[in-house]
Amino acid sequence: MKDHAVILRHIDARFEEEPHPFRHASAGMQAFSQLLPLLRHSVPWRLSGYVERIEELFPVVGNCPACKGKLCVYLDLYCKYEFPEKSRQYQAMLEAILAQDAAEFPGLRAPVRDYRKEVHLLLERYLGEGYRDYL
Repeated sequence: MKDHAVILRHIDARFEEEPHPFRHASAGMQAFSQLLPLLRHSVPWRLSGYVERIEELFPVVGNCPACKGKLCVYLDLYCKYEFPEKSRQYQAMLEAILAQDAAEFPGLRAPVRDYRKEVHLLLERYLGEGYRDYL
């Protein structure tokens, strides 16, 4: 029950950080990185509820591709094993965001930002070497 309260507190705090709850190395990034082990060990029905609550952040981040992209990466990681179809949906959403980034900056050979890499670097920072167990 303690984990449930911690998880909800971390999720709900992101609603207070609008419009950019996922700035690089922000409290939102730290909290969502630390949530990964907790959510991966949640029972499926509870994880589903957390995911639904997290999805409510999409309107909060508005049109910010960086926040949307990072949110997609986190949701993909949270859902990867219990809800593979949802995981693929988040991957597709991320690819659309990256395509939009590339279209806005056509002269670049690579996407402007690598949101996966940004999230993975912060997972390593906050979870240590064991973060790879969750990828």
